[in-house]
Amino acid sequence: HSYADRTHRCDCAKPPCAFVDGLVTPLANLVPQFTVFVADFLWTRRFANSMRREQQRIESSIAAAGDIARALANFDLETSERDLTAHAADLPKGLLEPLRKILANLGSYRPYLPHE
Repeated sequence: HSYADRTHRCDCAKPPCAFVDGLVTPLANLVPQFTVFVADFLWTRRFANSMRREQQRIESSIAAAGDIARALANFDLETSERDLTAHAADLPKGLLEPLRKILANLGSYRPYLPHE
């Protein structure tokens, strides 16, 4: 390539002057910005969906634990057992066994528990 070929774009007062350069450069600058925007949107949406699922799981765990604790506080062992069985999937694994143990202990001590 000759010097004239390489400098043909710079033949105006404020280079670059060619229409193609004026169109390609802004588009080339938009592609990375658009890519970052789309990637950020997808990551944020996935994160928000995951947080919604986690919030629903926590809310159902709290409701199930509340039902079971309410029945245990009233020494209603049958309702406690039924709620524990029905909500076993909603409870965290670390909470299920202690509740079963409390229920079994209360069942063992049932003859000594206050009667209404």
